[in-house]
Amino acid sequence: MFRYVRYFGSPLFLLLLALCSCAVGALRVTESYWLAYWVDAYANDAYVDVAFYAGTYAGLMAVARTMEGVEYLSYIRGAWIAAKRLHQGLLQGVLNAPLAWWKDMPVGRVVNRFARDVKSL
Repeated sequence: MFRYVRYFGSPLFLLLLALCSCAVGALRVTESYWLAYWVDAYANDAYVDVAFYAGTYAGLMAVARTMEGVEYLSYIRGAWIAAKRLHQGLLQGVLNAPLAWWKDMPVGRVVNRFARDVKSL
């Protein structure tokens, strides 16, 4: 597990990913808060500028969905990089094994091991 996280990306990349996740959560809360503020405006004022409230809400939603997309693509990128590095290490370990290991190890067991590792990734 820790190797997977280490291969996922640099510590700076992980920090930026954590900040991005926090920003997405904060934007979701802000959207809900803005809707509550908009509803309270109807109770307090006789005139409510709907274009202002709707425009602000649309802007918040656009920023939130963009940040969610960036977060998702960053997680996918990190997962692909980590899977690639782990698979390359496994492949190098198997291909550089001594011939005595190949003599005693059935090929089906090697293929099954690859399949299980790739499935877990």
